[in-house]
Amino acid sequence: MDHFFAGGIFPLQSPEGVYKYNLDQAKRACEERGAVLASYNRLYEAWQQGLSHCACGWLSDGTSRFPMQAVHDGCGSAKVNMCDRSEADAWCFRSRGVTFPLRSPEGTYKYNLDQAKHACEQQAGAVLATYDQLYEAWQQGLNYCACGWLSDGTSRYPMQVVHKDCGSAAKVNTCGRSVADAWCFLKYCK
Repeated sequence: MDHFFAGGIFPLQSPEGVYKYNLDQAKRACEERGAVLASYNRLYEAWQQGLSHCACGWLSDGTSRFPMQAVHDGCGSAKVNMCDRSEADAWCFRSRGVTFPLRSPEGTYKYNLDQAKHACEQQAGAVLATYDQLYEAWQQGLNYCACGWLSDGTSRYPMQVVHKDCGSAAKVNTCGRSVADAWCFLKYCK
């Protein structure tokens, strides 16, 4: 099963689990999964939405890159880093769906659960994300220090690294708030 980040993008490792794909092999591997190599813009958008993944992957422009939210030893700066490798993993794109945060217009926590549902529908044409959808995005690197409602009535935020006032790293934290942002899910159509 492929795990998706924001925007329908997902990393694909070679079967041996080490960098083995050249650019043509990466293209074929994505195509075998009904996907294409992702563009730099798609990877950049996913990075803007919290993607952090310390593994180099090919993109459709022939470059290899990896997105980082924070500086880690051996993983580059807090940006979309260039790899400059002859072999790498692949960044694939397939239309499926995206889990994304929706802030209240004032930029502070304002939504109760019903308001969050309405905001996802009205502002984004989406629905409140399920816990599983947020968890899947977290498994693939989503790191976001803001509390948001989910469809099960809980409020949570996914963390990859420890930040001051943001809860534990490496888990989807529970907020327990009466007002929060919203985690929305928008299904992509092929």
